[in-house]
Amino acid sequence: MFHVAVVENNSQAQARAAAWLYPGYLLVFSVLMVPIAIAGLATFAETVNPDTFVISLPLADNAPAIALLAFLGGFSAATGMVIVASVALSTMLCNDVIVPLLLRSRLVGHSGAAWPSPSILLLVRRISVAAILLLAYMMNRLVDQAYPLTTMGLLSFVAIAQFGPAFLGGLLWRRSNGAGAVAGIAIGFAFWVYTLFVPSIAPLVPAVDELIANGPFGLVWLKPQSLFGVAGLDPISHATLWSLGANVIAFLSVSLLKDGSALERLQAEAFVRGVPADQLPLASLPFVTRLDDLKALAARFVGADRSAIAFEEFMQRRRSAGDAAKRDDGLADMEAMRFTENLVAGALGAASARVVMAAALESRSLSRKAAVGMLDEASQALHFNRKLLQGALEGVPQGICVFDRNLAIEAWNGRFLTLLDLPKDLIRVGLPLAELVAFNSERGEYDADDLKALLVNRDLAVQSWPYVYERKRPDGVVLEIAYDRMAEGGYISTYTDVTERHRAAAVLRRANEELERRVQERTQALEQAKAEAERANIGKTRFLAAASHDLLQPLNAARLFLAALDESLRANAGSHARDQEDERALARNAAAALSSTERLLDELLDISAYDSGAVRARPVDFSVGSLLAQLDLEFSALARQRGLALRVVPSTLSVRTDPQLLRRVLQNLLSNAIRYTPKGRILLGCRRRGDRLRIEVRDTGIGIAPERQKEIFEEFRRLDTGDDSEKGSGLGLSIVERICRLLDLPLEMHSRPGRGTAFTVAVPLGAEGATVSSSTKPASPDTGSEAALVVLCMDNDDAIRQGLASLLDRWGIGRLSQATRQRRLPIATGKCRI
Repeated sequence: MFHVAVVENNSQAQARAAAWLYPGYLLVFSVLMVPIAIAGLATFAETVNPDTFVISLPLADNAPAIALLAFLGGFSAATGMVIVASVALSTMLCNDVIVPLLLRSRLVGHSGAAWPSPSILLLVRRISVAAILLLAYMMNRLVDQAYPLTTMGLLSFVAIAQFGPAFLGGLLWRRSNGAGAVAGIAIGFAFWVYTLFVPSIAPLVPAVDELIANGPFGLVWLKPQSLFGVAGLDPISHATLWSLGANVIAFLSVSLLKDGSALERLQAEAFVRGVPADQLPLASLPFVTRLDDLKALAARFVGADRSAIAFEEFMQRRRSAGDAAKRDDGLADMEAMRFTENLVAGALGAASARVVMAAALESRSLSRKAAVGMLDEASQALHFNRKLLQGALEGVPQGICVFDRNLAIEAWNGRFLTLLDLPKDLIRVGLPLAELVAFNSERGEYDADDLKALLVNRDLAVQSWPYVYERKRPDGVVLEIAYDRMAEGGYISTYTDVTERHRAAAVLRRANEELERRVQERTQALEQAKAEAERANIGKTRFLAAASHDLLQPLNAARLFLAALDESLRANAGSHARDQEDERALARNAAAALSSTERLLDELLDISAYDSGAVRARPVDFSVGSLLAQLDLEFSALARQRGLALRVVPSTLSVRTDPQLLRRVLQNLLSNAIRYTPKGRILLGCRRRGDRLRIEVRDTGIGIAPERQKEIFEEFRRLDTGDDSEKGSGLGLSIVERICRLLDLPLEMHSRPGRGTAFTVAVPLGAEGATVSSSTKPASPDTGSEAALVVLCMDNDDAIRQGLASLLDRWGIGRLSQATRQRRLPIATGKCRI
């Protein structure tokens, strides 16, 4: 199986298949042998030879048909094994031993006059097969009585294992050499013969029994099966230990003590480092060989047909790989010689093929006629190659000029002469580049910058390659000139007309400048439009502020007149009570509507002021307790009116912010809490967290759904409570957000529908002991005092002054108008209180 699957493969694909096929074959048959061995031992113990278990088991079970089938299978397998093994061994013996000896003998010699013919090779192999079968039979007669078939296989494996150290060492160790391999294998085989083979022939040779029992010359410590006193091991293990041990020691010692030859060192580098065969240095050959000669040589051993087919496939592979140009002259290179050697090795073996190739190549000599013919062919090839090269150069659209290492011209094309406008009689082989530069300089081709860029004016030792520069000729043509070094020495220069590229670059540059100018103009126009839009926005804000102020004045006056009407109707409540009450109700409703409009306009005015930046924060340190007390006084009555419990937790801490704006924030939050809390309680308190005081407004109202918690900070967004009378303007929380953003105060909200809402404003702590009041409580009128109360009304609108005067008259309060203030001011400073 090994010979068929491994030795006889012809391609890498077959080798890859053998890499898994052969181990798989061994594994499958090893697994199948396990149950047979177990059944045989369980059935026969040690009474039957294990080699006959396959036949003995069916016979013991009264199954002669199966036993006959097993016998026929075993017989055919044994016959096939004998045939394959005999052929394989005879081939190896013929190729690697007998043929090399014949080639080195006087019968053939180095002249190659009489090669071994196929008939001689066939005779050698037949004799080898007969000798191998005879030796195998003798081995069976000698050893079979002492060892079963399996043990004989192990005995052979121990013998073959002696090649292992040299094989692995040659692959993995650079210091290994042929002398070490020969010494290790020889000593290993000697120990194998003494410790394993000699005891196997003891039944046939009585003298061997004495040697095994007492050792040579009575030296017990040299007994073959307990060498040097090592006992207790089975014969196979004992022989393996001593033979391989002695083999490895001898291989290592001789390899270290003796230096290998140059060829051995080269092969060691190739195997250890894994250098590809194509990269190995080969010795130069003092002869010339043709492919036809190699084909004829291979035909002597593999036949003319096979040789022709093999060389045709070889040439096709080279053409498909792009290597056909290597040997168009019919001469053989080292790749062709290796191919021929491998082809011959298929018939003779590697060692014989190496000897055949060496003898054939060494016998080659070149006659004068062949040399003249070869030189003629080489001359024609050179002429053809030069003509081909010149045609290729002329077909290139660039100008090309080749210089040697001394900057002298070697080759050029017609485009080079055209681009530089050079006369044909000037350029010649060997013309120095300096003379060409001098000729162009006399014609005025160069300016000062061009002279600095010329290659002749540069240090070539430090010049970086390729060297590229551009030169503009007097006629306007722009040339891109590139110099580069060649592998064999010298320089090659290319000349490219880039005039159109420069023109296109100039057009592109002008277009880019025009585009940049337009972009700049558009940018300026956009900036101007943006400035105008900002001015329009500021004007709109101012307009809204002014319009709100103008709207507030008549609304305020109307509210005052309606209030006066209400007071007048209250004073005349004696008659027509029902009609008067309806009139008063109408007046109150009108006043409420006007008040709501006034609040809406006030809030719009506030939002406009916050958005336009008209409001500036004025932070101070003040006690938050006074602000909480004022809010408690301001909203407690409203909460009681709604049936709610308002609790304000006092605090003694100080904060730093704008007190008026903070008051406005808390007012709006408390107003919203009272408006959207049908029942329950409202809490206003403070908590200290780090360097900030968290002022919280909590209620037990309707709460806010999560999806609407961001909407409530938008303008004119109101919650649906089902009661239209409780709807606000929808601007309170929007104002709160703007004020907190202006004051840089974090605003948080937590709400659960049906459970209530909590708003938190985090205010920076102020200095300890701050006593600044958040606001001044307005003085309420004291109607019971002895001094009459006088109200000074100052407004630029007559209607507002008249409405306020009418209301004050109904209240019985003295007033100062614009027309009478000069006369009554002295009175105010006397007994009256303003």
